[in-house]
Amino acid sequence: MKFRSLLRIVTVGSCVTCLLTGCQSIYFPYQAAKGQLELMTGSRNIDDVLVDKLVDPQTRSRLLLAAAALEFAEDHLGLDAKGNYERYTVLNRPYVVWNVFVAPEFSTDLNRHCFPVAGCVTYRGYFKEHDAKKVAEKIRGKGDDVAVVGVAAYTTLGWFKDPLLDTFLLGSEPGLIRTLYHELAHLHLYVLGDTDWNESYASAVAELGIQALSKSQLLSLPPMADDAQWAAKKRRVERLILTARADLAVLYDRAHSDQVMRVKKSERVAMLKAAYQNLVADWPRPPYQRLMSGPLNNASLALVQSYSGLTPRFIQLHEALGGNYERFFEAVRRLSLFDASQRRDPDLWARVIDALNQESTGAGDQ
Repeated sequence: MKFRSLLRIVTVGSCVTCLLTGCQSIYFPYQAAKGQLELMTGSRNIDDVLVDKLVDPQTRSRLLLAAAALEFAEDHLGLDAKGNYERYTVLNRPYVVWNVFVAPEFSTDLNRHCFPVAGCVTYRGYFKEHDAKKVAEKIRGKGDDVAVVGVAAYTTLGWFKDPLLDTFLLGSEPGLIRTLYHELAHLHLYVLGDTDWNESYASAVAELGIQALSKSQLLSLPPMADDAQWAAKKRRVERLILTARADLAVLYDRAHSDQVMRVKKSERVAMLKAAYQNLVADWPRPPYQRLMSGPLNNASLALVQSYSGLTPRFIQLHEALGGNYERFFEAVRRLSLFDASQRRDPDLWARVIDALNQESTGAGDQ
């Protein structure tokens, strides 16, 4: 089927859904459909890319690393790629999409948007940077806080076979592996309507996976002995950011005038930036440098909560289950069956851990 015919079919379906669900603009589903189809129709089989003499050595090396990392994930982590990442797409841009996050001026909660495939999420993604920035500028004009963040990858959650993108390859080799494992985690388990849960869980899987790969010495990788140390530094920065966000939430709950809240908000953000600079002053590659070097607001601070707020708990869950990935994923699956507030309850986590450990002991006794 030709590209234009495919585009017409997907766009018509998206626009009908948009009309039924109250989307603000027909252009949004159109650009989403067009962007997704370009990823699919512009892809090549990775085996063909690897034997292409015109492909540069670094790209070939990164593609081989990705293939090896995917094999490790399936064999040792229980993460099957399910036929994804067998093709390669060159975009020739730094990010595949630019996500727009929005929060009210005096709220730490991100606005939510609901879609047929991903359910309700806290962002809207645009395949062109200028589209995202145009939308962001319009929203800022209404007084809301906005953050525009470029992302290297996303998953269609099994609706399509996702290709490996050149945006995966632009960073470091550990970064490539983290991105792959993050997206594989989404393919393995995704809870509709809970961005914080999904992203924190995927971030934990990426961190656990790359540490397991590094320790295994099954691949010829550059030294990553400091990866656990870097992860620990990352969590120290996250605690700084999440503490500031919590302080702002308390501020917004108090009966101050808008003018007073703006002043206090600005002061707390300045304190956060100063604390960050003091913390990372002698770090060679400080985490969150791109975020912290730009303007901070409710939307940008909420991103850290979404992608990392629950990550330490997921890592502790893995440890409590003896580092067993099968039991870890089963625990996350069981917790995900509960509603959003229940699945965060520490008592529920303890019960799930006890049940799985008892089941494991019982199975071992048979």
